[in-house]
Amino acid sequence: MHEPSRGDAGESAPPSGVGLRNAPRQARAEVRIARILDAAERVVERLGYEGLTTNHVAEQAGVSIGSVYRWFPDKRALLARLSERYVERVETAFESLVVDDPELPAAPLVDRLARALAALLAAHPSVREILRVASAEGEPGARLRETLVRLAERIVDTRVTDIPPEERRLTAEALATVALAFLAHPVRSPRDPAWISELIYLLSAYTSTKYPPRGDPAWKDPGHRPAPVRPGLDRMPGSAAGRQP
Repeated sequence: MHEPSRGDAGESAPPSGVGLRNAPRQARAEVRIARILDAAERVVERLGYEGLTTNHVAEQAGVSIGSVYRWFPDKRALLARLSERYVERVETAFESLVVDDPELPAAPLVDRLARALAALLAAHPSVREILRVASAEGEPGARLRETLVRLAERIVDTRVTDIPPEERRLTAEALATVALAFLAHPVRSPRDPAWISELIYLLSAYTSTKYPPRGDPAWKDPGHRPAPVRPGLDRMPGSAAGRQP
């Protein structure tokens, strides 16, 4: 049964409160919301996206269904806020990793980012389920996927010479899609070091083949397939300069 919100009724949530019916005004309200979201995460891990209901979440959190409805009008809003919490964690964790410094070798950067993303999904298995249904605009998880694409765009932009915005976006979407497909695999686990190593090989091979440095032999071979697109930095992953001795 829907329970009207009290106290904070009529207040709109701030941008960081995506999915919330009202903006929490007290620390205890934020604690209660976090408890509900933690419960939703556990329910998604156990029952999947489609199996989650607000009743399941209330039971898991040990609160009344009215307490859930006080903050979240429906299941979709609850999942949207859960996804937004993952966005905040990704932005916090990855901001220090995505360094806009072209002198930083790209090979260890790709390795570091892939492993960090794998660690996030390993620690929060519900992310994989939410991302599975994040293909449509506005779906819970869509902004999380977009956040990863934007991070990839920053990396590409600082490491590829004069790349047009459309190509930068295409490349970033390809990188993010491959990474998420690997990490959301229905059988393979993001905790499997061998599986993550395969992901790193794929990402490195893609970028070094598409954007080899100017001195790479691919530029002198007209029959080279797939053909390189434009020069990357001398330290692109897979290049001789980027390999560790």
